[in-house]
Amino acid sequence: MRGEVGAVRIGFSGVAVLDGVLTRDLHSFHRSHPEVELTLLELPPAAQVQQVREGAIDVGYSPDLGLVGTDGLVLAPRSRTPLSIAMRHDHELAGAASVSEADLADRDLVVFAADENDGTILSELLTDRSAHRARIHLVSSTLGVLALAAAGVGVAVVPTATQRIALPEIVHRPLHGPDSGPRVVTISRSDELSGPVRAFLGRLAPA
Repeated sequence: MRGEVGAVRIGFSGVAVLDGVLTRDLHSFHRSHPEVELTLLELPPAAQVQQVREGAIDVGYSPDLGLVGTDGLVLAPRSRTPLSIAMRHDHELAGAASVSEADLADRDLVVFAADENDGTILSELLTDRSAHRARIHLVSSTLGVLALAAAGVGVAVVPTATQRIALPEIVHRPLHGPDSGPRVVTISRSDELSGPVRAFLGRLAPA
């Protein structure tokens, strides 16, 4: 209710900002609860799960890739973003209108991952990563992924929303093949007691 004070601590992955779902939710909540402090912390998905469970943050916004340890937590879908390929403008695939999974079979790939155990968007593409015949570069930041693609180290498999980051030398092409890209989900506690946090979660429209 208006006049309620307190704070909501939110962890997020970059795709939630680029996709627009996080900013829309923040704007809607701030308009109805201007007295509540909103704090943001960018975190990889696994860290969001851990920190929600431990009470260090209240809500996470994460892609639903390889999330483990979520028993007792609430995962609610907020949006879905298809996948694209980011590459140098002079890459041989840049002349195509779109890229297929088969086009990537022998290509060096660049993907976002906080570490080797982190779930990646390759789970949308490769059922057996060890069978991929070229190198896979795991990078812990979205800008790092795009930088390696711009350098020609490989082609980057990214959420289509990443196109909103305009970088020199980079072009994007839609990826045909997967029926769907990763979903952005909120992560929260099922037994949440905080009034401001419950109010924030209560304003989230179903995706």
